[in-house]
Amino acid sequence: MESSASTNPCGGRLVLLACLLGMVVAELPAVTGSEVPEGSYAVKIPTGGILEDAQLSIHLTPSQSIVVDNAEPKRVLQDPLEITRQVYQRDGNSCNTDSRVDWADLFPEAPEKYPFAEITTGHKNGETSILFRTPSRFYIKDQVGYCFLLKDVTSEKHYTVFVEAGDIRSVLAPYFAVPLAISLLAVLVSYSI
Repeated sequence: MESSASTNPCGGRLVLLACLLGMVVAELPAVTGSEVPEGSYAVKIPTGGILEDAQLSIHLTPSQSIVVDNAEPKRVLQDPLEITRQVYQRDGNSCNTDSRVDWADLFPEAPEKYPFAEITTGHKNGETSILFRTPSRFYIKDQVGYCFLLKDVTSEKHYTVFVEAGDIRSVLAPYFAVPLAISLLAVLVSYSI
């Protein structure tokens, strides 16, 4: 007598268990979202400062980060200066420097004291850095955009950095990819039993 998944209650339970296990496994890495992950982006300000205006566009998925490595901290300043609390509103392809937005308003689901941006000084050769973090998928509900400037006060040139964070496809992909693979494996195993 042949058995099928529809008449085999064990097969259905295996699929359900596989889906639940897959969702748990998909969430485990997100718990440590404040760590700087591999594959983050770097913006380097070289010795000699910024020589020409440029626009940089970066797309961050949950738990990714940007590091601004500034070899000229007295010459190149971040704008807004209060970047650990606020950034500028992105309006399409322009950075609206008249409209600031608090980090907490960009990511309202994130913990109250989440370190969105941190400035560190005293690196080798007097360099400073700014680390921008995107929260884990637990705290990103929508795609958000923001921008900031890196201004060279000597050359009067600047980098405009546009950031998009939290593509819904990247947020949902782990929920479906791992459980689907485990479910398919469970179905194949149940058919072979």
